[in-house]
Amino acid sequence: MDHKKLIWFIDDNIVGNPKFAKELFRSLVPYKLKWASQASVTIARDDELLKLAAVSGCVILLIGFETLSTANLAAIIIKKNNVL
Repeated sequence: MDHKKLIWFIDDNIVGNPKFAKELFRSLVPYKLKWASQASVTIARDDELLKLAAVSGCVILLIGFETLSTANLAAIIIKKNNVL
């Protein structure tokens, strides 16, 4: 892959608003771009969103995990996206 032609969307969670993300991804399709961003693991629950990301040119999607332990999440007071 030619990284000189890779576009990075700087967004902590590009799929945080799924409706907007779907519109964005659909609008990117005709440009045939290769792009990357960050997203929540919740993208895995939405087959349409995941497929649109791929079709629109997504080649890298960074997903961070604090921990898979509910007890550890409670200890550090992270309450977002704690259900897989």
